[in-house]
Amino acid sequence: MKKVLLVFSLILLSSSIAFATPITYEIGDGSSVTLGGNTATTTVWGVTIGGASISGSLLPNLGTGSGTIADNDFATIDFFTLTVNSWGLVAGGDYTISATLDLDLPDVEGQGSGDGYFGTIAGVINGGTLTWNESTLPDYFTLADGTLFSIDFESGIALGLGETATVHAYLENHGVAPVPEPATMLLLGTGLVGLAIGSRKKFFKK
Repeated sequence: MKKVLLVFSLILLSSSIAFATPITYEIGDGSSVTLGGNTATTTVWGVTIGGASISGSLLPNLGTGSGTIADNDFATIDFFTLTVNSWGLVAGGDYTISATLDLDLPDVEGQGSGDGYFGTIAGVINGGTLTWNESTLPDYFTLADGTLFSIDFESGIALGLGETATVHAYLENHGVAPVPEPATMLLLGTGLVGLAIGSRKKFFKK
C-alpha cells in the first residue's frame, strides 16, 4: 500500500500546476541606440570618389508602447531604424552598435551589442547588415512573482537594396516553473515514510 501511495504521489508531482501569469509592460524613455565607425569613404589616387554612412534612430512612438503578454507568448516592438546614406561611386565599411531597451514596467532593461557592414554602389544601391553578439542577448529576468521574462533584439538584419530597415525587439513571457501543490507534497512524504518503515521491518526480520 505504501508503495502505491508513493507512485501515485510521484505522478501527481510530475503534473503539478503552473499558474498563468500575464505580464503587463510599459516602455520607458531611457532607450538608446549608438553606432560607431559608421562613416566610410573611398579614395583613388588621392581623390575621394564615394562615401557612405549608416545611422540608427529610435522609433518616434517607442516610449508610448504598452501592452499585456499572455503566458508563454511574446510581443514584437518596433525598436529603431537603420538608414544608409551615400554619395559618389562606391564606398563601404564595418560598424559597431549598442542598444538599450528600457522598460518602466516591469522595471528592467535589455542591452545588446553587435556589428555589421554598410555600403553603396554608384550611390544608388545602398545596403547593410546587423548581427548582435549572442553573449549579450537575450537578457533574462525572474520577476517578483517568479515569472521568467526575456528581452531579445532582431538579428540577421539585411537592408538589401533598400536604404532603411526597422529593427524589432521581442518581449517574451516564459511563464512560471511548475510548483508542487501542498497536498501532493504531503502525499509524497507519506509514501516515503511508509516505504522507509516497511524496509526497516524487513531488515529486522532478517
